[in-house]
Amino acid sequence: MLQMVNEGRPATITEEDDKLVVEPFTFGDGVQCQGGAFSLNEWEGRCFRLYLNADGSLSTDDTQGHFWQLAEAQVPMREIVMVETDDRDENDMPIVVSQKQPLNVAEDVVVSVWAFPE
Repeated sequence: MLQMVNEGRPATITEEDDKLVVEPFTFGDGVQCQGGAFSLNEWEGRCFRLYLNADGSLSTDDTQGHFWQLAEAQVPMREIVMVETDDRDENDMPIVVSQKQPLNVAEDVVVSVWAFPE
């Protein structure tokens, strides 16, 4: 679920399955951002932050300075379910394996979105 933090014009960000998708946009004095798609699976159990750099590139690197923060989300751990396979063990019992459920950003994650500075 997307939620605005401040008033103004944000980047166009959508949720598609396990990804946040940023549409291409222009900001400032005509600087172009190509947009991008970011899978939140690798951020499971951690905080995801998406930044805009002054040159129009997007970054998730928390260790350097950036022009503007576009979005932030605390990504939950995915649910693990036990699933029987078609394989059998030596006692002819079905083999059970654990599987992580897919992450659905629209349903499972609250994404805070910031509008551009005026």
